[in-house]
Amino acid sequence: MGEIPSGKVENVNLPEATLYHLLKKGEMKKYRIYPEREFYIGRSPTLCDVVLDNPKISWQHAKIRPETEGYILYDLASETGVSVNGRRIFRYPLKNADRIRIGKDIFLFELGEKRREERRRHQRVRLPLRFVVYPTKTFEKEYFSHTLDISEGGLKMMVEKFIPPESILELEIELPGKSKLEVMGRICWIKQPSPKKREYLVGLRFMEMDMESLRRLREVLYPETKDGN
Repeated sequence: MGEIPSGKVENVNLPEATLYHLLKKGEMKKYRIYPEREFYIGRSPTLCDVVLDNPKISWQHAKIRPETEGYILYDLASETGVSVNGRRIFRYPLKNADRIRIGKDIFLFELGEKRREERRRHQRVRLPLRFVVYPTKTFEKEYFSHTLDISEGGLKMMVEKFIPPESILELEIELPGKSKLEVMGRICWIKQPSPKKREYLVGLRFMEMDMESLRRLREVLYPETKDGN
């Protein structure tokens, strides 16, 4: 497995990150991860940033360490292990929307905005979609809506139920050609355009998508580049 680096973090140029702790009662806690120091998860109330009340969890169970290649999740030789996206890991470079499981606790990792210019052209296009709110216990299993506009970074849509900002959504968006885009997103804001109607306008930011999904979305956003021109 190799030696796990520890101690002072130096010469790392990363944006801040966020770790969402998805709780059983439909609630969620949010923790900030900074590029200047290590972030610990475990049972110790004095040594860990996230404290888990579970006797099967080690005193210091796992840590996220900022390194040159990104935020690295380490299993600190725990007995019950750490898994990401359903696979047990010992060292793992975290990406947006990675799901971390430690015991019975589920976490979602989100990398902050990188400081770079990105081409994000919003297109006013109506694309049918369905979504679930995670965790689902306080919401219905599935909702239906459509995009009002969409970009590489996120979308706007209208919903019939208030969903708190910072909620995590799993979306399935129907693209032209009967293909579907599966992506996770976070609600940045929500507002009610008219108090007479039980409708809410939602602004959502995508958390991550694979390169093939991004390519298909770009074909919708930039149809003039579809043939490589």
